[in-house]
Amino acid sequence: MRAVRAGQFVFVSGITATAEDGSIVGQGDPDAKATQALKNIEVDRHLDSHACHAEVIRYKIAEGWEPAFEDAYRQAQTYLAKLPHCLGYELTRCLKESNRYVLLIRWESVDGHMKGFRGSPAFQPFVALIAPFFKQIEEMEHYEPTGIELTKAA
Repeated sequence: MRAVRAGQFVFVSGITATAEDGSIVGQGDPDAKATQALKNIEVDRHLDSHACHAEVIRYKIAEGWEPAFEDAYRQAQTYLAKLPHCLGYELTRCLKESNRYVLLIRWESVDGHMKGFRGSPAFQPFVALIAPFFKQIEEMEHYEPTGIELTKAA
């Protein structure tokens, strides 16, 4: 799909448009196809702005349980990876105290997390994997971007 802005018009070309879940929209209906394509362009534009919300979860894992904790998140990541609302995630471990972790999940929006993910079929199996570590959470909060950032290519 390709969109070109020319003055006040947007020309859309392509043979398919897909919904958030990957299903094809507007087969045989050019208006529905164009409408979905424009929605997708708006979503892409939003995602390109890096205006995502971060969920920060800080853990202090009982000593000796670190491998089980990491394994639980290694398995749980498959559920996050499939979600359109999840833009990325990273689990980091403290160098000074190896049983402390920070999980950063980047969501397209708080609603994408609270309604999209929590209302999805992926939520229950995800929770089942990490539930044994819930009591070891020290912080679980959403943060919004300030616009002060630097990202360098590796």
